[in-house]
Amino acid sequence: MEAIKGVREINNIKRLSFDNGEILEYQKMMFAAMEREVFLPMTFATENGRENVYYNLEGFTALEENERLRAKETFEMLNELIKALIVANEYLIFSDSFEISGETIYRSFEGKVKLLFKPVKSTENKDIQKVEVRKTTNQNLCDFIEYLGEKNLQQGLKGYLESTENLLKANCSVNQLLRHISKVLREINC
Repeated sequence: MEAIKGVREINNIKRLSFDNGEILEYQKMMFAAMEREVFLPMTFATENGRENVYYNLEGFTALEENERLRAKETFEMLNELIKALIVANEYLIFSDSFEISGETIYRSFEGKVKLLFKPVKSTENKDIQKVEVRKTTNQNLCDFIEYLGEKNLQQGLKGYLESTENLLKANCSVNQLLRHISKVLREINC
């Protein structure tokens, strides 16, 4: 996975630097309206033609820093992530506009999930037209589940992850996905 460029972290504050316009003005207003429900608390500042975003990480750890996840923790986290994506969509922060990865998903000790907003960048094609290279929510979640499968996970978890990924590839609804995760959690707890 590619490291986030322009990162500086001091005393639970992480700074990311973006080109002006990568984070849209309406998105900034929506972050304020969400009252930190989904995303890590963030502050915006423009400096030298760049947009600096300061994220408050206090009480949260990046998922990529967790060496091992238990099955129950993994599916509880997926459940929290799906619910967070639903809330973000309600505020017009669509999950195809930001990264979903171990680098951008943060968990508290209690299992609360928050996202670090890192916008998906546009790329230029040969015709010099801006082309948005965006994945659907299901594609993003499939990539994330593959990432989880690569981590040092509890025995037997890979089968549950594969069934979840297959459901996503079949273009399931959010409700179907939440029911599947609830079913997996019940099976794991038995």
